Amino acid sequence: MAYSIRAQPGPGVCVIELTGDIDAAATDTLESTLASSLADESAPQLVIVDLSGVNFLDSRSIGILADSHARIRASGGRLRLAGTRPEVVRLFEMIGLADAFEFYGDVDAARDGGGPGPD
Repeated sequence: MAYSIRAQPGPGVCVIELTGDIDAAATDTLESTLASSLADESAPQLVIVDLSGVNFLDSRSIGILADSHARIRASGGRLRLAGTRPEVVRLFEMIGLADAFEFYGDVDAARDGGGPGPD
């Protein structure tokens, strides 16, 4: 299946929408999209990765999310995962990264920082 990665920057926040299979074909685009959202001095304080349209995440894409999460936190920002279905959260649990991320049911909840989404 094809994939799509689209950044929607805004004041203080950047939403990165992922759809389809985020596998080896998508990881370079994912990495460059996340890097470019943090590249300048006006980098957003909050990056939300919308996973609601994702069918599959491979280990490299999860690694890219983890690396980006660490860089964003080091600069005083936050990375939140939105639209995470239970099976996606379970994948993060299985590899021991669930506690490192904030999971939200949708982009609005992630933006507001309300209660976590499905787990």
